[in-house]
Amino acid sequence: MASEGAPTSKQAMSTNNPMSNIPPLGPPTGMMPGGGPGKFKPIDPMRVIRANWLWIAFAVILGGGMGTGVWFGLNALLPQYTSDSQFEVQATSLDSTGRRNPVRMIELEPLILGEVQKIMSEPILRTILDEPSVQQTKWFKNTANMDQAYEDLSEEVLSASHVRDTPLFVARARTPEKDDAQIILTALHNEYMRLNRGDVQRVQDRELNAAQDRLNAVEGKITGIRAAIQRFLASNKLETIDERSSEAALQVGRLVFEKNELLKSLNSLVATHDQLQKRLEAGDFDPSDEERQYLENSREVIEIDSQLRQLRVARESQLIKFGLSHPIIQSIDEQIRVLENERTLEFDQQARNLFNAKLEQAALGLQILNEQVTKSTEELDEWTAIRQDNFRKLDEYNTLNREVEAAEVERAVAQQAIADLLEAIKNEARVEVEVSVPPQVAKQSFPPEPYITIPGVAVFFTALVTGLIFLRELTDQRVRSAADVKMIPDAALLGLIPDANQDRTSGSVELVVENHPAGLLAESFRQVRTAVLSKMDRRGYK
Repeated sequence: MASEGAPTSKQAMSTNNPMSNIPPLGPPTGMMPGGGPGKFKPIDPMRVIRANWLWIAFAVILGGGMGTGVWFGLNALLPQYTSDSQFEVQATSLDSTGRRNPVRMIELEPLILGEVQKIMSEPILRTILDEPSVQQTKWFKNTANMDQAYEDLSEEVLSASHVRDTPLFVARARTPEKDDAQIILTALHNEYMRLNRGDVQRVQDRELNAAQDRLNAVEGKITGIRAAIQRFLASNKLETIDERSSEAALQVGRLVFEKNELLKSLNSLVATHDQLQKRLEAGDFDPSDEERQYLENSREVIEIDSQLRQLRVARESQLIKFGLSHPIIQSIDEQIRVLENERTLEFDQQARNLFNAKLEQAALGLQILNEQVTKSTEELDEWTAIRQDNFRKLDEYNTLNREVEAAEVERAVAQQAIADLLEAIKNEARVEVEVSVPPQVAKQSFPPEPYITIPGVAVFFTALVTGLIFLRELTDQRVRSAADVKMIPDAALLGLIPDANQDRTSGSVELVVENHPAGLLAESFRQVRTAVLSKMDRRGYK
């Protein structure tokens, strides 16, 4: 076999062959064809089937045998028998003229679904479990207790469903024993029809009584809550139901504001006192401009200034008479210096006294403000406690009021429910249920009939075996025939070289053209050579 790839061992030429130096037509060795490598090689389905038809035929036979075994096994171990019963629902309603007319299908469907729920209701199911005929069934004897029997009956044995777009619904019983299904369904059928005869009036009366009981309970609840409100108001005197306008709220607001103002003044005074204390420690008694003006106007300083003015006036007058060096002038100058020193000492003493007075005043102010803050805090705590107590009382009062409001809403709902029930009873559709099909003799529902089960298992097993065969072929990358070469993308089959065993006269394969030119192998090599040269000529190789 030869293709447009690297030549196989059977395609090798001798060193004397003139074609030995011709480059191959396909891609270099180690490269894939232009289509690129794939995960699975293409396969010929018909070739695979022809090659494995015995396995497929064996799978068909074995699958048929397995299907037969499965059917007999399920039929022996897990048989299921089903009995059906069918009911027809008819309903009429009042029109505007007071006449009763059949209801439309869209209105009938909810009524049918209500009957489906009714027939599967717990009271009916528990009632039929007490029936002697049901208790004699093999199914009931295999249950552990009544609760387990009810659970199995509602979830596995019995079912009911509406037949879509019809006035019918179907009840169904499914059991492992053939007779049990019809017995259980008959008991269900009889109990449902017995209750259905007078059930409508009883349900209406029961619903009305329940609604009236709810209304009476709500009325009693409202009366009790209102009495509790009266007792609460009698034992807890509330100034107002609006907490924001109460005296406690107003006092708390006032005291909070006053305390904040006191704290601001206290903080400012603390800063002033600390500053004065630091100046005292540093000996800095210099007055401010305002204080200096105040000290300049003190009585002692004014008296000294008055004396200084008199001396200066006298000096001016005497200076004209006696001159600068006269003893009288010198005496006046000395008196002026003494008074100036005295004034300076007096001013400093006044400044120190003023500073000490300011420091004492700041300390006294701190004491007074601390006392005021403490008093304000205590008063604020008292009124806060009173306000919190008012909060608690008001919250309890509001809670009682909310309970009254909720109870009044409940009363309105209960009254509306009674009115709705009375209106519904007046206009309610009259529902009648007729037996369309009585409980039937149970038929086997599982496993399916042999003509379904056996072919189904056989087809499944055959498909599984065939799938495994094709999967093996897809994952097998070996080239086994010329057809496999044809399935490779971008590869062309140039010719076939048969196995050496097919030409017994060939001898050595390497010299078969020279030694046996008329043989099968030699002819095959010549055909491949012709195909290769033809390809080379068309592609322009030399």
